[in-house]
Amino acid sequence: MLKILTTKASKDYELLDSGAGEKLERFGQYVLRRPDPQALWKKNLDEQQWKKADAVLIGPGLVINGDSKKLTNSLLKKFPRNKFILDAGALNVVDRNNLNQNCIITPHRVEFQNLFKIKATEKRVKKMAKKYGC
Repeated sequence: MLKILTTKASKDYELLDSGAGEKLERFGQYVLRRPDPQALWKKNLDEQQWKKADAVLIGPGLVINGDSKKLTNSLLKKFPRNKFILDAGALNVVDRNNLNQNCIITPHRVEFQNLFKIKATEKRVKKMAKKYGC
């Protein structure tokens, strides 16, 4: 017998829109714009609404190649005042010199070591956060 699992609705989460390979979601008071390769339909909201997102998530599901490296780094350069959350695949393609105070990075130990070319320790993590402002 097939059992379908569901979650209860939450006042802290809302899917605001999706389409063209992205999702616009609200988590509490924050709105996050993130990629979703399964959202193949047309967006309902106009781009001005999408631009109001508090942050852009880059990384989960990102294919690690030259195109994703170019896209990730060009977004950071083009929109230095926007807030970005860099995770997973983005940490493998980002140029650390493009990091700034508006970037949140979420590396595990190996990703940290690959990105900063040093072993992750509490002292070194704090040093890199201070150096790159993230």
